[in-house]
Amino acid sequence: MLTYRQKDFFEFWQEEHPDKKIDASASINSLSKPLVGAIFMCDFGEHSGSVQNGIRPCIVFDNFPNIEEITTSVVIPLTSSLKSTYLPTHVIIKANRLNGLKKDSMALREQIATMENNNLYHPLGIITFDDYKKICKADRIQSPFPDVDEETDLSEFEKYFAFIIPRIEKTKQTARCI
Repeated sequence: MLTYRQKDFFEFWQEEHPDKKIDASASINSLSKPLVGAIFMCDFGEHSGSVQNGIRPCIVFDNFPNIEEITTSVVIPLTSSLKSTYLPTHVIIKANRLNGLKKDSMALREQIATMENNNLYHPLGIITFDDYKKICKADRIQSPFPDVDEETDLSEFEKYFAFIIPRIEKTKQTARCI
């Protein structure tokens, strides 16, 4: 049985893809793995400082769809506190019927976390493709490694490691053991 928001999503998807059929009896809850882009409530536990705490919405960013044995998903916490919107790893998600958010929220890509799939509960909805593209852009900014494909030249990694290794060595020299 579809919830109101899931029904909205499937109707929206069908309007966008009239040539394709979708199983209307499907449900986000009935999937073996949560959908990438789905928004769930999740308990992030208790932390100090700026790390996100407690029960809050999150976006499923990766669910390792080709490896059935993995029962975790990579999630991005959301906050309705729209501070530091200028940071390139923060993505504003406007509240709407499709995503099920009550307030405009901000995806905090730098606080990505791994959660057990059974700790994701109460699906709220799903983000738009445009929001997903913005989050992927924030992910590329956050990742220190250059993009890699079959055409990537080794010199890209040489540049990266020439930049990072001296900093690691300097950190080793100045670090103190307690």
